[in-house]
Amino acid sequence: MLNATTEMEAINTILGAIGADPINNMEEETDVDVANAKRMLQTTSRNIQRKGWDFNRTSYTFTPDTRTQRIRWNGAILAYEFQGGLYTVRDGCLYDMTRQSFTFTAPVEGIVTVALDFSDLPDCFRNYITLKTALDFQMQYLGDANVSAVLDAQVKDAYADLVDYDLHMGSYNMLQ
Repeated sequence: MLNATTEMEAINTILGAIGADPINNMEEETDVDVANAKRMLQTTSRNIQRKGWDFNRTSYTFTPDTRTQRIRWNGAILAYEFQGGLYTVRDGCLYDMTRQSFTFTAPVEGIVTVALDFSDLPDCFRNYITLKTALDFQMQYLGDANVSAVLDAQVKDAYADLVDYDLHMGSYNMLQ
């Protein structure tokens, strides 16, 4: 049975881009290439997800704590949009820049982009993130032009799949 790409398969693809041996267990690995591949995979995933897609953008109600009247910030939120106010995050709490205050008497509505674990991403995004990371990893640590050309073509194909997925899943209307 064919399954979606796992994080370990992604790491092995990234390692393969520089000719390194695959791993069998990510928890026990102490190899610097494995650590760098994992770090780069997480960074690339966060950067791709930050753009906001149908699977990680949602309406969200920020509710103030009843005792402190502060709104604690959720660290998984990568980006946010608010209607009717100018807000930012300071010291782990939502801050109203118009009123120059951390206190809120009512909930605040917004649209948020949330960071998801690799395993929770649609497969076409896992594939794109894996190949983009493999290309970046190979360019940074090996720099072989031939390998880069092959990976670049794969990244472009994966990106086309990602755009196709987004067009089918998104509620886009060119008249709006």
